[in-house]
Amino acid sequence: MLSRLTRFPLLLLCFYSVLFAAFGAFSASAYAASNPFTVTARSQTVHFPDYIDLNLTVRDSASPITQATIVVSYVINASYGDEQTVTHSVLTPTNRAGQVVVLHDREDTTSNSFVTPGTAIQYHWELQDQAGHTLTDASQQFVTVDTRFSWHHLAQGMLEVNWYNQPDSFGQAVLKQASANLAHITQTLGSAPTTPLKLWIYADHTDFAGAIGPYSFEWVGGEAYPAMGQAFFVIADDQATALIRDMPHEMTHLVFAQIEPRALFIPVWFNEGLAVYNQLYHEPAMAAAFQQALTDHTLLPLDQINGSFPVDADKAYLAYAQSWNLVEYMYQTYGTEKMATFLKTLNSPLIDFDGAAKQALGVDVAHLERQWRIHLNQPPTPDAASPSAPVVAHQSPGALSTISTLLVIGGVVCIVGIIAGIALVLVTMRQRKRQLVQSRPSTGVAPVEVPEMWRQGKEVAAVPVQEQEEKRE
Repeated sequence: MLSRLTRFPLLLLCFYSVLFAAFGAFSASAYAASNPFTVTARSQTVHFPDYIDLNLTVRDSASPITQATIVVSYVINASYGDEQTVTHSVLTPTNRAGQVVVLHDREDTTSNSFVTPGTAIQYHWELQDQAGHTLTDASQQFVTVDTRFSWHHLAQGMLEVNWYNQPDSFGQAVLKQASANLAHITQTLGSAPTTPLKLWIYADHTDFAGAIGPYSFEWVGGEAYPAMGQAFFVIADDQATALIRDMPHEMTHLVFAQIEPRALFIPVWFNEGLAVYNQLYHEPAMAAAFQQALTDHTLLPLDQINGSFPVDADKAYLAYAQSWNLVEYMYQTYGTEKMATFLKTLNSPLIDFDGAAKQALGVDVAHLERQWRIHLNQPPTPDAASPSAPVVAHQSPGALSTISTLLVIGGVVCIVGIIAGIALVLVTMRQRKRQLVQSRPSTGVAPVEVPEMWRQGKEVAAVPVQEQEEKRE
């Protein structure tokens, strides 16, 4: 038997339980009344590269759905991490209260709206019914894939390899070479990646071009998208040169982006120069193009390849070649350890590329370019080698002496001529004054004999006759 002291807390507990249950039931019914929407399904289907279908299945128990909007956010330009959000109003079908409806949106991914495989897309729906009820559905996220092919996958450490239409041995060979490439890149940069690198292997250039978009250059054999941590390559077989040329090149871009996330600005020539420097194979044609530029004195000024490379294929090829040579010169001059320090200094929002070079290497970019050009036996400044620069004729010492003598004689002649001209003017003025006095008519003022000092060029004032007589008395 329970005592009175024991029964009282139990009764109090029962009372609060009933109270909370009633409150919960009331809240649930109130919420159901204010939110009559029930989402039963969501789906997204990628039809690469043409479009993406987004669907929502929903029921409104209170009244017909009158308005549906979808908000889609995706990376429009993965190379620079530019996120763009678009909003679409979706036409709702004729419906009635309590009816299940399917809302559909089709995202065009062609032309300027092209979406690269691997892009993360986030979206949500916003609904309103005739009674004024609204719903903001939970946000959904997925990653686009190239649905044209059936992909195979292999992963190891910080690497993930994806390929199609090849046996597993092909993928294993690619993964092995990718691991060797990554070890070399890590040693050069002095840092390892912190998130996995996703590598997508295409069998031919046509398939590859379809993956990187309609506005890619025809000569490109690999493309990196650092914002998504992935890169695309054309590798026909496990003996292809691209394994030791294109793959380490694009992998360098991915690793470099991870170790420099806070850098203010990285010149394109340095970014691409690092990538070419880390290639395990360099085609002879690139070295030949660089040598020809040295012969012709046509190296591109660094300030012309800071933000982008030329569209012209030949000039772009030269830009890659000389960027590689300059980065190689930096590693040979300052050493791997000092270059690693330089790369770490770059990863700061408080210092730019020029400032990092001064701090870590002891030289700014202008002096670095000058030293590199002198090292190559080129004019120290781009302007000195520019075809549009003024041509200055080099004179021998004898010729310069002759020119100087002629200039001196000419100057003396000019000075003498000026003095003679001044003297002639003074003489002319003196004669005119003498003639004026001799021919002056009588006007109550007697003509005054010209004193001797006037004849000597000194002027005296004419004195009236009356004053002269007074002075004589």
